[in-house]
Amino acid sequence: MRKWRVGLLVAISVAISALWTLSAEGAASPGGRGQGGLRPAESRSSLELYYSNPLLVRAGERVRIPADAVCATPEGTPCASTVFLDVREAESAGWRSASADATPGLRFDLTASATRSVAVTGSGFVEFRLRAEAAGATASLPPFEVADPLRFYVTERMPVLRMPAVTFGEVREPTIELYLP
Repeated sequence: MRKWRVGLLVAISVAISALWTLSAEGAASPGGRGQGGLRPAESRSSLELYYSNPLLVRAGERVRIPADAVCATPEGTPCASTVFLDVREAESAGWRSASADATPGLRFDLTASATRSVAVTGSGFVEFRLRAEAAGATASLPPFEVADPLRFYVTERMPVLRMPAVTFGEVREPTIELYLP
């Protein structure tokens, strides 16, 4: 009988503690109790950054990286943003920076950087980082927590393989090489 009373007392004290904690958190929330209010993170603009880069290019070929920054205010209206590009041709080289207002069709031309990266050894890579800033918001690729920058590789020579055109209908009957029942 005594164990039952102790168990009930423990359960009641845990329930009271939980209710007291929840009511204290509700009173301290932004906007006060019973009001919606905006949290600080919800009052900022939303900013997203998109890009598409090549993986392997020939030196001398045009290298353009499209960058799209999409910014919206909490009300849903678009807002202006600026895109920044940092680039370097070798790990020992310094970073070069460029920036432009985010517009549809924004592209950064890295042809000269790709050419410089292969000047000595015949092959190399170009490292880069993208960042966008708008009213109270920042987006970056790669994210700030990631130490390694993005990169694409450059070579002076890359063989071209000509593949024969196969039109639809010109296929041969397949052969079974391995059959497992």
